[in-house]
Amino acid sequence: MQVIQSDMSPPKILTNPPIETAINIRKLSSTELLLHTKRLALDERRIGIEVLHHLREIERRRIYADIGYASLFDYVVKELEFTESSAYHRISAMRAMRDLPELEEALQTGKLSVSTVSQVQSFLRAEAVHKKKTFSKEDKASLFRSMEGKSTREVQKELVDRSPVSALPKQREKQMTEEWTELRVCLKQETLQKLKRLQDLVGRRFKEPSSYAELIDLLAELGLKKFDPLMKMAPEKKEPQSKSNVRGELESPEEGREMDAAVKDRSNAGEDMRSSEASHARYRSRTDCTTRVLSTPRVLSTSKVNSRYISSSARAQVWKEARGRCTYRNPKTGIRCGTTRWLEIEHLTPHALGGTNSPDNLTLLCKAHNWVRAKQAFGRGKIEKYERANKKP
Repeated sequence: MQVIQSDMSPPKILTNPPIETAINIRKLSSTELLLHTKRLALDERRIGIEVLHHLREIERRRIYADIGYASLFDYVVKELEFTESSAYHRISAMRAMRDLPELEEALQTGKLSVSTVSQVQSFLRAEAVHKKKTFSKEDKASLFRSMEGKSTREVQKELVDRSPVSALPKQREKQMTEEWTELRVCLKQETLQKLKRLQDLVGRRFKEPSSYAELIDLLAELGLKKFDPLMKMAPEKKEPQSKSNVRGELESPEEGREMDAAVKDRSNAGEDMRSSEASHARYRSRTDCTTRVLSTPRVLSTSKVNSRYISSSARAQVWKEARGRCTYRNPKTGIRCGTTRWLEIEHLTPHALGGTNSPDNLTLLCKAHNWVRAKQAFGRGKIEKYERANKKP
């Protein structure tokens, strides 16, 4: 691979010519073809390990955040164009190799594959979460050695035998059509019974018996109305009082009204969101994490300068103008991060440097880009020292 760089243009990456052009494989003897293929396989493993080392350093420096990505996973999927599954396996393997450097040799020789290392790493993490179980480096190394030379299915079986709960596969999404996605998830029996009970209670509100898809849609509406700041800002619609009591005897009137509203407002929710977004189109923000240009002046907060308290009205205004997405932009490309996860309200001029809590000095950033802002304001060394001092054991 060649990289051509000039002072006036960004680097252009030129891929190597196809193998058929570089080496005419049809002219190779059978022995030469086998040797050449084996050499390529070894090169592939070596390059794969080099990729893991590069990902580790990118994560250590958090460079993915500097160029506008909310996480290393987003960077690997969107920038390096790996599939989500491949990205997950490589990041898991990288972190396992970071903790156990001896895994590099097993990956290099082919005793362990990236997917196997990822499986075991996910198992260890699940054990720590579900059972609060800790493993010494020797225990981890022993587990990885026991998986050498085994297929993915054999590894899965052995992990299930060790701990069925921790070895259960995670949820999987599969795009079926533009509108429909298949979702596979493992549920506890207790959770399944709760869903079935709720299915019985709300089933009469559908023309046909409610499916799990309809039930999830209903729960999503209720959850968003309760937790999503943007949905809370949408204008509420008054529901007409019911002339007759058609609710089950185990269902309270308040629960019934809440479920009725969620079902009836399904189509209206999207319209409310679009209306809310349109009303904020007048705001234009230069989200380079340094300043912001507004076509309409903001209402300043009355909070004191020396207080860290941010009023609910100021929070609502920030969320509204950011439309519930991270406002950070890549300083070179101008592409906005836009993630909706791990969002935090951040001061443009830090509170420690005299920044106020007025909406003019606030923006919405994801966790990664909040860290970028802190690094820009206080320096990387000071922030890393603070993180080490406050790191949980």
